[in-house]
Amino acid sequence: MSEFITLLDPSMQDHQGNPSTNLGDLIIYESISKYLEELFPDKEVIRISTHTFLEKRHFDILKENNLKFFGGTNALSSNIRQYHQWKLSRDRFFFLNPGIREVILFGVGWWQYQEKPTWATKLFYKNVLSGVHQHSVRDQYTKEKVLGMNIRNVLNTTCPTTWTLDGRTVNRKMSNVKDCLFMLTDYSSNAERDNELLKIILEYYSGTLYFFPQGALDIDYMNSLELFKANKGRIKILERTIEAFNDCISRKDINFIGTRLHGGIKCLQNSIDSIIIAIDNRAMEISRDIHLPVVDRNDYSKLRQWLNGEKVFANINLPMGAINEWKEQFRK
Repeated sequence: MSEFITLLDPSMQDHQGNPSTNLGDLIIYESISKYLEELFPDKEVIRISTHTFLEKRHFDILKENNLKFFGGTNALSSNIRQYHQWKLSRDRFFFLNPGIREVILFGVGWWQYQEKPTWATKLFYKNVLSGVHQHSVRDQYTKEKVLGMNIRNVLNTTCPTTWTLDGRTVNRKMSNVKDCLFMLTDYSSNAERDNELLKIILEYYSGTLYFFPQGALDIDYMNSLELFKANKGRIKILERTIEAFNDCISRKDINFIGTRLHGGIKCLQNSIDSIIIAIDNRAMEISRDIHLPVVDRNDYSKLRQWLNGEKVFANINLPMGAINEWKEQFRK
């Protein structure tokens, strides 16, 4: 057995080690790396970017190693030829011979709500995914999609970023908090709904509003909103670094509200009262599975209830049996 394991890593933008342009990928990696170290304390982890096409040296590494993980993000889709985050080869027929096999999914989700997978997609995943190890996916919707491709060795473990949150109370505990950290998402813009969200935040928080631009173009989007233009004096834009984000959430007298799923989960990890605004299937499906505090972008009534201190959410309830089963397969 080799002395290293391989991680196909969305938190690396390229093979030079530069971070992903979506800093949420770094939040996911933080948890992925923690659990890989827990499971394989004596092994080196070789990280390979999934955002850049693989080179021969990467294929050589992957062929040599028998434990290959794909760590996090919404990488799976129903049409592998139109959308995929598996930058394996520029060959248009890469799905026939991907050049990599026995990959183990670790907290991976499905990209948006989609139709049934195409024949090429089914063939690709059959070729590339492990048929021996159990795969970890982050919601029931993803599990059903994988099962629909006749891949039976799959567990819904929810996202590894949530694995420390079992039993957590997520209703707002301190109604006198004056400051709020919020996030928006450039690639899912909706000026009407996001202006309304900002209006609510301005109404309920009398102190400083901190905006963290998790994505590369989030600042540009924020600058386009009328409510931001009219309230610049109350909003502080944080530096777009994971260090600035972590520094902001190191304090406890702050709340989080925003459309960035993993930014919200990181705040929950830090025991910050947080509520996530769903803009796609990811937050909504995880919320259905484990009671993550999520509200629909098209209905802010529950957000107002939460802000008023009403008990609108059940405690977080993780699938600990599936999580432990996935971990235990590597301890045998």
